[in-house]
Amino acid sequence: MSSFFSDIFVASPATECQLNTDAGFLTGYGATQTQSLLSGLSPLVPAAGPPVPSELGISAEMQAKLVHDFFDFVHYSIPLFRKEDFLQQYEGGTINRSLLLTVLAVTAKSLGLPHGWQVANIDDCLQQLLKTDPLDAPTQPALLLDAFRQSCLLAFYRFHQGHGGDAWDYISRLSRKALRLGLHQLDSTDRYNSFGDILANPANLEEWRYVWWCIYCLDSYSNITAATPFVLEKESIQTALVATSLEGSSDSRVGSREPQFLPTDTKNLWRISAEMGCLSTPASYFNMHIVTTSLLREAAAIFRLRRQNPSEALRDRQSQFRDHLSAVVLSLPPQFLREARNAFTNESSLDHHARLVCLLHLHAARLLNTITFDMSDDSEWTTA
Repeated sequence: MSSFFSDIFVASPATECQLNTDAGFLTGYGATQTQSLLSGLSPLVPAAGPPVPSELGISAEMQAKLVHDFFDFVHYSIPLFRKEDFLQQYEGGTINRSLLLTVLAVTAKSLGLPHGWQVANIDDCLQQLLKTDPLDAPTQPALLLDAFRQSCLLAFYRFHQGHGGDAWDYISRLSRKALRLGLHQLDSTDRYNSFGDILANPANLEEWRYVWWCIYCLDSYSNITAATPFVLEKESIQTALVATSLEGSSDSRVGSREPQFLPTDTKNLWRISAEMGCLSTPASYFNMHIVTTSLLREAAAIFRLRRQNPSEALRDRQSQFRDHLSAVVLSLPPQFLREARNAFTNESSLDHHARLVCLLHLHAARLLNTITFDMSDDSEWTTA
């Protein structure tokens, strides 16, 4: 809801692991190495699952605190799970083990541990997770959602904690796998259905939409910083924007209004920002984040192309984008551009943070579109 954006789940020939399709856990010849990473986790396994070793030194109390810290601090940056459903699976012992391990490891490494708490193998655990891609091998449609969620979490961690070529390559591969599966066409009427009946449930469809848009943000951030073309093209997207918050359970009623799609041309983004700015809901803030991220993508693309191969057509595109950006700013409700928290409307700290991230995107887009490379543009720079 705020900054958003910022793998041993499937059978892997490299680890010789087999997937227990009944319990959703890893078993088999290569399970010994995998289970050593799970050491210390309290027994949250269903009856059909294997016993969990206790070598990592992470107590049940620490595990529970990390799970709640994840939803209190990390999840707002990359919303992937319905909180209530996740906690129910966690408390009932049916949560996917590799996914839980990733949540615990990323949270512990990103936020740090309270004084006096130690997890000796956290770095080794993360390195092992980062070496193995949960999407490297085919898996059942019912288990694919968790595999993508785990990949998104690892991509998020790579980008923010180990920024560089490895993170860019990992996100690029994740984006291409999303395209290959058709996540950019979830709401297309003539798409090839590779999900079976999973998307017939509106709540399941909404969870896949969140995964897609998180990947869209990761692709945007990584290629903006790498100054490379984007893998995901707006023109190919037929996946609707989200309509509900992930704060509730999957039993919550999914909005019945017509799905809204991200415009392919930035000149039409103001229509989305005008509506989302007035709603002030968790879903609308996430969609506003997608709008401002799209503006930043366009500004970065124009900036890169002007630097590499300037032309009159690019100057026209730059000028048009300036108008598109202004249209979005003018469409926003009163007080949206105010940096301080709006105490008079009881704006929460999370909503304030989400709004500030959008403002940073808008300012960064305007700055990128204003920077000049030749003397003829000096007048525009001084008057901007």
